[in-house]
Amino acid sequence: MSLYFDSKVQSPDLGCININLEWHETHPLLAVSSYSQDRGGFVTIYDELGEPLPDVLWPQHPVAQVTALAWHPTKKLLVTGWENGELRVWAGDPEFISVQSVHQTPITILQWSTLGGRLVSGDAAGSLVGSKVDSRGHILTVFHHELKEPLTHIAFRQNAKHTTQGLDMNGLAKAAVAGDELALDLFSGWRPRTAGQRFSLHSGQGDNLCFYIGAISGGLFYFTEEGTCTEVLNTEGVPLKKILYHEHKDDLIVMTEDLNVGQFQVNHSGKVTETMKVKLTGRSQDASMVWAGPGLLAVITGDLSVRFWDLDTGESYLLDAEPVNSALAASDSSAGASNLPTEVFTSLSFCAQKGILSAGTNVGSIVMWRFIVGDLNGGDGLKTGRSRSPVSTDPAQNWLREPPCNVRGAVKHIAWSRSHPLLAVNTITSVYVLREQELCAHYSKLVSAVQVSPSQLVVEVELKEDRGKCHTLELSTDLQVKGVAVTTDHVALWSSKTLVVYQLITEGLVEDARIMSKTVGSFSCEVESALIHDQSLLVLEEDGSAIEVRTFQGTIKQMLPTSDIEGRPIGIQLCGSFLTVATAAGWIKIWDLSRREAKQHLSPKNLEDAIDDFGEIIMATCNSNGTKVSITVAKSNFLPDPKLFLWDIESDNLQYFNLASGKLDIHDVEDTEHHPVDEEQLAANSTDEQSVVMHTPRISSGTTSQDVSGRFALSHQWDEEEPRLLVCEAKLLPRSGSSRISMPQPEPNSGMFSSRRASSSTMTMIVASDSDDNSKGAEVVLVTFFATPDSEQLLLQDVTSLQSGKHSRFLAVHTPYYVVLCKHSQQQGSKTLSGIVERLIMRDFEGLQNCDKPTRDAVLDFSYNLSIGNMDEAFRAIKTIRSEAVWESLARMCVKTKRLDVAFVCLGHMKHARGAMALREAMKEPELEARVAMLAVQLGLLVSCI
Repeated sequence: MSLYFDSKVQSPDLGCININLEWHETHPLLAVSSYSQDRGGFVTIYDELGEPLPDVLWPQHPVAQVTALAWHPTKKLLVTGWENGELRVWAGDPEFISVQSVHQTPITILQWSTLGGRLVSGDAAGSLVGSKVDSRGHILTVFHHELKEPLTHIAFRQNAKHTTQGLDMNGLAKAAVAGDELALDLFSGWRPRTAGQRFSLHSGQGDNLCFYIGAISGGLFYFTEEGTCTEVLNTEGVPLKKILYHEHKDDLIVMTEDLNVGQFQVNHSGKVTETMKVKLTGRSQDASMVWAGPGLLAVITGDLSVRFWDLDTGESYLLDAEPVNSALAASDSSAGASNLPTEVFTSLSFCAQKGILSAGTNVGSIVMWRFIVGDLNGGDGLKTGRSRSPVSTDPAQNWLREPPCNVRGAVKHIAWSRSHPLLAVNTITSVYVLREQELCAHYSKLVSAVQVSPSQLVVEVELKEDRGKCHTLELSTDLQVKGVAVTTDHVALWSSKTLVVYQLITEGLVEDARIMSKTVGSFSCEVESALIHDQSLLVLEEDGSAIEVRTFQGTIKQMLPTSDIEGRPIGIQLCGSFLTVATAAGWIKIWDLSRREAKQHLSPKNLEDAIDDFGEIIMATCNSNGTKVSITVAKSNFLPDPKLFLWDIESDNLQYFNLASGKLDIHDVEDTEHHPVDEEQLAANSTDEQSVVMHTPRISSGTTSQDVSGRFALSHQWDEEEPRLLVCEAKLLPRSGSSRISMPQPEPNSGMFSSRRASSSTMTMIVASDSDDNSKGAEVVLVTFFATPDSEQLLLQDVTSLQSGKHSRFLAVHTPYYVVLCKHSQQQGSKTLSGIVERLIMRDFEGLQNCDKPTRDAVLDFSYNLSIGNMDEAFRAIKTIRSEAVWESLARMCVKTKRLDVAFVCLGHMKHARGAMALREAMKEPELEARVAMLAVQLGLLVSCI
């Protein structure tokens, strides 16, 4: 569930027109060239929020415009070309520096090679210069050519990236290491934090300094690395519209002004041979062409459709978009006042990391399609093929249209950043930056806060006296909210640069109470994550080396540092009074916050030494009494490990429950790393009850640890008050056509920074069966565990399915509820904003939502001791209970656990004589299921007895 936050760039001249814009490849920096009557031509560099970089003197010229912009692929180096032929360079200094230039006419071409080894500049008179940057940052001329006609287009030749047929999990792992969001979306919303420290973005790819130049007359010239020029194509006077180079093949794509698109094969000397040609219809002035995947062209030609052409297969298809303003046009037309122009696409851009194709229109709409890796029916099936697209007879069905965005004015140009989820939109009079962000949400101590718009949140305060009922507050702020944290009576929220704290105030009686808010603190801080404990803020700043303990007004009270060996903090979690800190080097540190000053809780743990093939900590959190820590990690290939680890702090022992095989580590004999387990074998095991009991505890009728197999952990949370209760949100592993998915670790390049961790040759994950029941077939389930105090193992207690169309993600567990965030579509259409957070009652507490704490603790003790088979302690836990409702709930639990001996006791306390007699008669039946069915009938649980 995500939103697009739009920020209008803060131009130094509000009356200017914006000519061009260009993103840096690796940094969230946007260069915009503009022109105004007062300033003339000038260029401005903005950050991701649309604010100009501070302390930079922007270059300007009274009459000449900026005609070209070019960022170096890796360095913070911007080259600007001007209408008078000047070249000016910004290298991070306060001022731009003029570079000696042979150009005397407007710069029409300015582009770096893939890795920045060559800069090519060309002008309207046909002068072409190849340059390079020396070790001191100076731009030096390598060659100079005079082609005697205006130069219009350039495409650098690229070293082909070869792909393999079949399910390319090796490529998927490589993509994950490189931060490819489309690859990681197969698994979860987690993104690696340390991959960039050990792997180069362009690892294994050399820079190709050869390029093609297009001239206004339709001539196409090939230049070698040394600057040798050869004419390779002539369109006989038809101007070129666009040229692109295939990154996976030696193919050149050429579009002309008459909308002919040709595919040309390139030989080693740069000469081209036409292999395919198509003629398009439409308006040439609005035509555009971009890559929308490996070998997949997306083309617009002046209407509301996008044409796709797969160059490898020859397949083509069409995406049509209904006019975004159709409803408005219809209403105006009925009134006879429709003067709206016909809506057409004017610009196209593709975000490879997110798999999003965006198209801007002449009425200010931005239409987006997301490429779906899994099938549209909720599965995760992958088609065997180079593009990892899903099986579908109609490839257009693989593009899912998302809600459009709107800006004021006609869209001239849109451009995605290659390294960040940022989309720049130029409407000539304004430039907007659209930033995609997941909706933030947090729950703690009966209070939840959920973001519903860029600057609005809904806060719900649950009543202690009547659990499940809430008072709601709509909290509006001037910030574009990036994150939120709550506690009993405070809400903290932050943007990229500011953190604000609100106090929650309850006015009125319980039934008619209203929740109000007031600001109690605000300060500047680049927050990555923050939490609230009592009257203190726990702040992790971006690239910070310590956790800051601050007052609500921003004063730092204490620093919780990490050493150089441990690495910088990358994640924090709070449960009770214990703060868990995960570091980039794989360490876990726990701080006890119960005293006036935070104190380190025992010794830190190095997971790199404890876990084979360790890559990075995804999430680590301590329970409420500081005795155990649950952990999920990624392998060295940065794909999630399906194991849920449990660290017993006192014994310093690390165990795990394998969600892929559904087994504890001591029984996980079919190691999923080296011994793949077929689905058929899993099915056979799940039907053999005795085999299951030997390996893992059976928790209910038809529900065993095998019901969670074929999954991995999305998140995990401890109960805020019960230190034994752990809940894990588990998702089905991606499916393939076979029963196993092997994920080989990419071998590091010899020239690349080597990994400090052992690499896995193959990571084999078990795939969920298609013949699963409700819980096993559900895409996401909540798996409840008991962590035994006297051992380091996890006891599987229950499995609860989440509705894929309704629930977004798991927030917290607070007995007797699971707290779950609902999807945005479930909130639309409601008159109020309540119900965004749903509280799902635990099965053991059905009918006991409002029981007091002693009863709640007794039910938990009973359920725990029943799970471990300690009947004496189970009965001792509930012997003081007098409520018949509680005994009835315990009797229902006996249906799930098939403990008929306990059921007799429950029926007795319920004074259910008829039920006890019927159960006694049923005990003569030889089948256990028949005896349990009779108990279910007597309790009115007719579904359970079927």
